[in-house]
Amino acid sequence: MKTVCISFENLISSIGNLVCLRIQWPQFLLVMPKCSIRMATIILALLVAGCGGGGSSPDIATAPIEAGNAAGQIFIGSEVHGPRLLNLQTGRYTLIENFDWEERLDDDFLLSFSASISADGSEFLETVGNCQRRTNSLIADDCIVIRDRNGVVTGGFVVPLAGGLGVARPAKLSPDRQVIAAAVDFDGSDFLHRLYLFDRSGQILSQGNIDGLVDGDYFTWLPDNSIIFASEQSLYLTAPNSVQGAEIVTFPDAAGFPDHLAISPDGNRLAFSLVTNRDPYEGEVWILNLDGTGFVRPAITDTEGSPDPNGNSPILGGAPRLRSPTWSPDGSSLLLVQGSSPLQYAFIVPADANEEVLALDQPTQAVRIESFFLRDVNGIESAAPGPLFSDTGPNITWIP
Repeated sequence: MKTVCISFENLISSIGNLVCLRIQWPQFLLVMPKCSIRMATIILALLVAGCGGGGSSPDIATAPIEAGNAAGQIFIGSEVHGPRLLNLQTGRYTLIENFDWEERLDDDFLLSFSASISADGSEFLETVGNCQRRTNSLIADDCIVIRDRNGVVTGGFVVPLAGGLGVARPAKLSPDRQVIAAAVDFDGSDFLHRLYLFDRSGQILSQGNIDGLVDGDYFTWLPDNSIIFASEQSLYLTAPNSVQGAEIVTFPDAAGFPDHLAISPDGNRLAFSLVTNRDPYEGEVWILNLDGTGFVRPAITDTEGSPDPNGNSPILGGAPRLRSPTWSPDGSSLLLVQGSSPLQYAFIVPADANEEVLALDQPTQAVRIESFFLRDVNGIESAAPGPLFSDTGPNITWIP
């Protein structure tokens, strides 16, 4: 695939301003981990607070939307609270059974967790940092655990890499559920990783080279088992079951860095964030055809700002803070997250939208999701549905 050169004049002008586990679990999980900077995610998650406001009905939308577009569930792979599902029909969150991250962290706070879900919603991948300590060594390895839809462990492996190299969370299962992709930290950097492919038993199938650096976990599977990944300010497309990518496009410095990649169900369009200052919460969402054409911004924030549920300062104004796009299973809509914890909101926009305004106080084609916001790590819901969205990480997937 050749590199496609496109103009970004309009783009630039618009960018502003693991826990001791229960003994019956797989032996590879019974460990004593090393110290890890990943404990920082635990501290950050404690910032989630507040409650939803307004309304006595569990209806999720504040403006008309076709029922099919709002059907299904949103998988949220929280890195501390444990993965959960948001039912778009009821606005209720359900913690997925058997993960028990809070209990495990109480026993060993140096572990780290993340999870992803298969495209068909039938299996989870759990990535556990520092899950197994090496004999007579301070090095601890990471593990990838396979769970069924009920959260029951069905397989897994210690990541078979030398030097205790960490997995950038989360690992992701291919559409045919036979291959696992993971971005692996090879130099201790916060950003630079190599993409590895494993089979379900942990055998390495393919690995990236120095020219295929992946920023964190910024990659996504396509329906044919090819992968799109981001490296620095470029997007690359691989052949099926390969990690050697051909460049699709490179963004100019002013545009930011591609992040939060999500492929449409038909595999033809990519939704992603362009983040600024390496801040995953600051940026805008864009859509791009895989041939490098059709660059469009589906939604924008209310530039004048809207008051928060308590009538305080504007939350949609100022620097754009849109992220984590995920496609509806039929490809007709996108869910976007605006803001950062604890003031964050979810909107659904048509997949063909162009600069649809996101606002809390006016009906547009951008439909605001209302839900029973989870106020704390114990899963206590707000008394009534409100606009706050209970998400504490970028890993969000819309499933049937």
